[in-house]
Amino acid sequence: MLEVSNKALLHEFVMLPYSLYRTDPLWVPPLISDEFALLSPQSNPAFQFCDVKMWIAKQNDKTVGRIATIINRLWQEKNNMRYGRLSRFECINNRHVANALFATAEAYLRNTGIVAAHGPLGFSNFDHQGLLVEGFEHLPSVASEYSKPYYPDFFISNGYTKQTDWLEFRLNIPTILPPKVDEVVHYVEQRYGINCKTISSQKELKAYLPRMFELFNSAFGHLFGTFTFNNDLKQFYIQKYIGILQPQYIKVAERADGELIGFIIALPSLSEAMQKAKGKLLPLGWAYILKALHHPKVIDLLLTAVSPTYQRLGIASLLMSELWRTAIDNGVQYAETTGMLENNKVAVQMWKMLDHIQHKRKRCYIKEF
Repeated sequence: MLEVSNKALLHEFVMLPYSLYRTDPLWVPPLISDEFALLSPQSNPAFQFCDVKMWIAKQNDKTVGRIATIINRLWQEKNNMRYGRLSRFECINNRHVANALFATAEAYLRNTGIVAAHGPLGFSNFDHQGLLVEGFEHLPSVASEYSKPYYPDFFISNGYTKQTDWLEFRLNIPTILPPKVDEVVHYVEQRYGINCKTISSQKELKAYLPRMFELFNSAFGHLFGTFTFNNDLKQFYIQKYIGILQPQYIKVAERADGELIGFIIALPSLSEAMQKAKGKLLPLGWAYILKALHHPKVIDLLLTAVSPTYQRLGIASLLMSELWRTAIDNGVQYAETTGMLENNKVAVQMWKMLDHIQHKRKRCYIKEF
């Protein structure tokens, strides 16, 4: 076991999945540059409030496993819990290697006063989180996870139990919206004085994003794993996504006075394009991604948020109906959701009301010391 303490070892840590999943037809490789940016304290402001350790396991001079721990102090202060996060676990199908990875990470967490390890979790809810336990036969979205089917057994055999699950759905988009939808939309808009609009440009999107993050903080603050993003972290994610988001697939709901009370963000599926890019923008990765952004058959539902004051008033349905209109006009056939916490009954029920299959399940495990 080697602690990641220099650029060469960090390179081995980052690159392990690219060899481990090299022949797997369903793995969607992230951009290598993005992975380095996330794991660098010089670029990722989460290091301001997160203590991070990373290790790799080597066998016959070959990297065969990796694991990280993240102690997120903002999350700890919010929840008054001395929990540590396990992150970025990857391993060959070898129980001895897996056991050594867990033992190393747990020993470090115990020595720092941590009382429980849980994960896989990342720096925030916008990072890698959850271990796939159902749905290994489905292509994941770029905002979801894919992992080896033997990983859950490694967690369980090392004493971990379920803490919570995220559910994912595949939604069939109708070719035409039923007339009843227009009636509901008109009622919500008139009853509550709500205006739903489509973002018109990248410039307008950039102006909205800070307000969207404020709304995200208030709407998701009570959910598992969340904490309040500081300004530096907001800017980090704004810069990460501003260039790829497509305004026509972003809808916002506002009061007559301009108060933002809800939004939905979707993105044309980039899964197949990212597979072709193989983690690199050059020489042709950028071309695959640009092509995928036009005339998609599948869109990924990245994020939906509604102000707590306006939840249960049909605002999410209003936003969804407007997104569906754009999708229908553009010939989109399916939508993939990101993970919904299974105890987020309102969100889960909204997807279940649509023509859907619930095809993936991710899990966060926990082990108390």
